[in-house]
Amino acid sequence: MHLLIILLVSLVIITGCTPKTSAPLSPASTPTQSLAATPSPAAPAVTKETSNWDKVVDAAKKEGEVTIYSFNYTGDIGTALALAFKNKFGITLNIITGRGAEFAERIKTEKRVGQMVGDVTEGSITNILTLKDTGLTIPLSDLPIFRDGSEWQVDPRTNDADAHVLGTFQIVYSPWINTRLLTPQQVPASFKDLLKPEWKGKIIGHDAVVSSAAYNYFVPLTNAGVLDWDYVKALGRQQLNLVVGGPQAAQSLARGEYPIILMNTDTNGARFVSEGAPIKAVSFQEGDVAQLGGEVVIKGSPHPNAAKVLANWLLLDEAQRIIGEKQGIAMVRKGVPDFRPANAQAPSTKKTIAKTKDYDDMARMMRDRYIPDLWKN
Repeated sequence: MHLLIILLVSLVIITGCTPKTSAPLSPASTPTQSLAATPSPAAPAVTKETSNWDKVVDAAKKEGEVTIYSFNYTGDIGTALALAFKNKFGITLNIITGRGAEFAERIKTEKRVGQMVGDVTEGSITNILTLKDTGLTIPLSDLPIFRDGSEWQVDPRTNDADAHVLGTFQIVYSPWINTRLLTPQQVPASFKDLLKPEWKGKIIGHDAVVSSAAYNYFVPLTNAGVLDWDYVKALGRQQLNLVVGGPQAAQSLARGEYPIILMNTDTNGARFVSEGAPIKAVSFQEGDVAQLGGEVVIKGSPHPNAAKVLANWLLLDEAQRIIGEKQGIAMVRKGVPDFRPANAQAPSTKKTIAKTKDYDDMARMMRDRYIPDLWKN
């Protein structure tokens, strides 16, 4: 018994003399200087930007609503956009529809009397560029879409390097044919082919006295050096059948009254394609023309944070898909499907995008009746 007690006491003494091994520090107790020794260079900037945008979104939610003046977001598309925006941010999207030129004047009036109602306006680049020129827009280069790795079919800043005016969708101008009147072998391969005798009196065009389509089509092509005005003048000697507007021209083509139309947009032709008309968009070797529909945030708007959130969202995948599908148009964001009917998609990948200078020249030439004078025979 005495021996057992001696052994136990000896074991306790030995155990007590054994050095203790320190447990490793948990991450929470790691000294600050150790963390600072291996920082991630990119982390502070990303965190700061994300934090700033989170503050914008939080402020937007507190504002609770945003109003957009819109030419395009009518009916079902407006309803779908408003619902999706509400579901994502809890912010009410008010859409006031009308004509772009009227909105530009309305916004100028609101500014003059000091009672701003609209936050964002969208429509043709021509109309919204005038708002930037009069100091009624803000730059949007700090939106997350321009730093999150977003990729574009057409850069939204194409018409404005300062990012006041952002492009959201495309309107594509290309030649269209009646497939019952022309076989694939008979379709002209280039603009030059249209000057051949066999095309005289067989081409539909837009009357440049009352329609901007001729300018929308030929000014970007001539400014880019794809065509020149001598060519456009020669084309006028081909006895073009000029009509008032796009729908009338597309309808005439669909009826088989003429085999080919120039200056036609994908939107004008898509309706008749959907109804089963034997027409389709084609491409000449020189390529097609595209204009962007745009958006701006109005300076001094009542909901400035919600306006930025909306402007950014309209260029994200969700909104781009809604707009593209509901309107059947080509969008600017890469990865968004082309929802246009197959026969409304011109096959060329070569595209001249209308620039700011083109719009300035269009406006000047329309005032001077340049093309009608050029086409006088």
